[in-house]
Amino acid sequence: MTHARGGKYKYSGHTISFPQDITNIVTSLPCTISEVDILVFNKSITSHTSYEFFVSKTHVLVALQLKLENDPYYKDVQLNLNALSTLPENPF
Repeated sequence: MTHARGGKYKYSGHTISFPQDITNIVTSLPCTISEVDILVFNKSITSHTSYEFFVSKTHVLVALQLKLENDPYYKDVQLNLNALSTLPENPF
């Protein structure tokens, strides 16, 4: 992703952009499953190779802690331990 004229972003490669309703500001993360729309996809590289994506409670916790500690835009966001406890520990 790079900047184009006018401060907008431009993308290259295979990119999909989904419109979102951003009128509600997130005050706690992660969201519970019932609060989000879920998109599951399987990206096929060749007819014999594919990648699967999983959610891990530990990885989400570490990423959120780093974000909450280091990103000033997240200064008012709280860690939602109840929602975090609903995520799988080891999806494999």
